[in-house]
Amino acid sequence: MKKLVLFFALGFLSCELAEDLNFESTFELTYWIDARLGQCQNQPTNECFRVQIGNSFDPDKPWNVINHEIIDFEYAPGYIYELLVRVNTYPQPQSNGAYSQYTLIRIQSKNEVQSSTNREVHLMWIHHQTKECIGVGPQNCLLVQYGETVNENGWQLFYGHIHGLQPKRGYRYKIKYFTEKVENPPADASSIQYYLIKVISKERIS
Repeated sequence: MKKLVLFFALGFLSCELAEDLNFESTFELTYWIDARLGQCQNQPTNECFRVQIGNSFDPDKPWNVINHEIIDFEYAPGYIYELLVRVNTYPQPQSNGAYSQYTLIRIQSKNEVQSSTNREVHLMWIHHQTKECIGVGPQNCLLVQYGETVNENGWQLFYGHIHGLQPKRGYRYKIKYFTEKVENPPADASSIQYYLIKVISKERIS
């Protein structure tokens, strides 16, 4: 798991709102954080958390994207979190330029996502080396296998990206992940996205 900085795209509690308050305030909010990351608005190379705010979670309600830090929160993909968050707002910007600060009070719940019609859970092995390949353009591809066991002659190129995982060369990984189908993907993009649930094993190969 790793601490992540979240990127904010909600109108609610934006710096403009905090600036207009002209006084310090403190209150609590319930955040629901999705099991997968989304693309940051205006920062397409970054991945951001998708959230709902409120006392109850609605699976049919759209997710919003946030870009502020939640202090003391460590995220693992593949789980839906319910967080209780303390919000402090200030009339003047702080050292980081923000008018608000968000701090985790506690994790209320953490539920692993289950398979559904468009979300399937799988096992993958990742080789300790990469290999040059041609996708949209020249790139380095992971070498992978699927399932419980490994066949040393069964490695195949993986052209995609596993959200939430940054494998290091020299290590063989066994991971649990889920896939999600993308409706109407761009012409040069895959119709399937991959998201890490957890790293089952990580073995250094000399």
